[in-house]
Amino acid sequence: MDALTEALQKLDILIVAVFIYYVLVLIRGTRAVQLLLGVLVLVGIYGLAVLLKLELTRFVLSAVFAFAVFALLIVFQPELRRALGQLGQLGPLNRLLAQAPEQEVDHIVDELVRAALLIAEARHGALIVVERSTGLQDYSETGVPVHGMLTAELAIGERADGRGRRRRLRGDAGDLHRLERPHDRRPRRGTPATRAFVAAAQPHPAAALPQQGVLAMRAIVGVRPAWLRRRLDLRRMVTHDFPLKAVAVVIAVLFWVAIMQNATPRVVSVAFDGRVPVERPDAVPTGYVLRGQLGDVGVTLRGAPVVADRVALSDLHATIDVKSLVLGQAEPQDARVLVTVAKEGVEVVDVSPPTVSVRLERLTTRTVSVQPRFANDPPSGARAGDVAVSPTEVKVTGPETDVARIAAVLATVRFGDAQTDIETSTPAIPVDADGMPIDGLTVEPGVVTVKVPVLPIATTRTVPIVFTLRGVVAPGYWVVGVAMEPFAVTVRGEEKLLSSLDRIETLPIEVGDLSATRTLSVGLSIPPGVTLLRPTDVTVTVTVQALAGTRLFSTAVVVTGLAANQVAELDVPSVGVLVAGPVPTLAALAPEQIIATVDTAGRVPGTYSLDVAVRVPGGVSVQTVQPVRITVTIKTR
Repeated sequence: MDALTEALQKLDILIVAVFIYYVLVLIRGTRAVQLLLGVLVLVGIYGLAVLLKLELTRFVLSAVFAFAVFALLIVFQPELRRALGQLGQLGPLNRLLAQAPEQEVDHIVDELVRAALLIAEARHGALIVVERSTGLQDYSETGVPVHGMLTAELAIGERADGRGRRRRLRGDAGDLHRLERPHDRRPRRGTPATRAFVAAAQPHPAAALPQQGVLAMRAIVGVRPAWLRRRLDLRRMVTHDFPLKAVAVVIAVLFWVAIMQNATPRVVSVAFDGRVPVERPDAVPTGYVLRGQLGDVGVTLRGAPVVADRVALSDLHATIDVKSLVLGQAEPQDARVLVTVAKEGVEVVDVSPPTVSVRLERLTTRTVSVQPRFANDPPSGARAGDVAVSPTEVKVTGPETDVARIAAVLATVRFGDAQTDIETSTPAIPVDADGMPIDGLTVEPGVVTVKVPVLPIATTRTVPIVFTLRGVVAPGYWVVGVAMEPFAVTVRGEEKLLSSLDRIETLPIEVGDLSATRTLSVGLSIPPGVTLLRPTDVTVTVTVQALAGTRLFSTAVVVTGLAANQVAELDVPSVGVLVAGPVPTLAALAPEQIIATVDTAGRVPGTYSLDVAVRVPGGVSVQTVQPVRITVTIKTR
């Protein structure tokens, strides 16, 4: 509330307090005091009923108060007439509304004083009435108007005859009309001269008017009222009749509090002077992210004039209604803008625009390898060695559409002027196919360590790796091949040494009695004065296979399938079998493991030419059988 509004409210209370004070003064000492106390008791009971929520009592008193206004008009009729009559007495204001010329007023005063002196000389009594605040129209209409200038003789009812004697003025119309002719002008209606009259009493002794009485008449109709000549006494205005004035002030304050509590405040609609930025909401569903430019909005406020006009930008907060959005929809959606006001008594009635276009995308995570990138070239005369990045992979989390655009995650390194190795921590930045960074993504970890050796160009050389075998493989086996990883290394050293270096050998690889393929890690034999650019162990795989050969066996032929009463005779008792296979297997093969048979099952006695069947162990095979067929003679015992 500003100072002007507070001052006007105090003035309002003061005016009501003055009115209540004069009402109390008006009814003081009358029977209206008891009636007013009774009304106040009913009002107090009604207030308690509202406070204590006594609905029945409140209803009854409300019905009584509906007719109480008319009852009070009837009961307080005399007091109201008296109050209205006093209110019509405007006092000094009446003189401003009906002023007489100053010369005419002086003439009236002089004639009234002279009339008073004549009456006092005649020792008569008289009642002289001069119209001021209270009008005399009701009384003057009962007589006959005298249209003439006010004189002392006219005031006391006498006129002079032709001989200079005075006689009493008769009240007939002829005399009244003759009084008009000597005076060509008539006083204006509404001035004190036309409304002044004298009610003459019966002759009786009367004392002469004192001088102060004459002065009092001048105060009645004088040009300058006494209230203007008197200095105001503010202290007396406050302390005089103070208890009654205090009661009036208390009643006025109570009236004001009651009206302020029950009155409906006046509200206005005001367009806020400025734009309110739309803030991103905190309550976004888990696993989703809000995309889109929210911008700002204009708002219209409604509230009390002195409050709505003074809303600052810091009192307004705009966001969007996330609950109205559909989860998982990739297309843009219109989200309703919500604006709140921090100042009490003000509300938002309009938002422009009422919605903003946003997207609610699902969050996803992807693991991507980190690639080093050089922001500039190495110093002159140097080159970058093999780069080491730790960790080699990072997890990137963000909206599906942005994660799908990731072409690489780059760790950028900048070379200095000195030819020194670089080891630095740098952020891992996801980029698209054009190499442009993608915003709105979360990288974990966000910082990686990059090590870059800076090497002189003339003192490094890449040479092949040559293996060295020591020992003899197991008998019957031979080395099929040797594989190495890596097959070349970069070394550095003096240019003179590197110029004659054409290979780097491994340490001796032991293959004695080796009968199967073997993989092992071996070191390198580095010549003096030469170092590896990066420490490296070589993984060597030695592949060994058995030698293939043949062996001839002489195997007796076994006849199978003879009946119990049959015997067989062979024209060749044994056959020669040539067996092929790995040499170690052939060497360990015993003659009895080679079985040659002929099948005579179901045959009757006679001579037959039958095939020889040979069985050998696994791992070897039969190359030839000599002879393939033999003659078998079956006889009965």
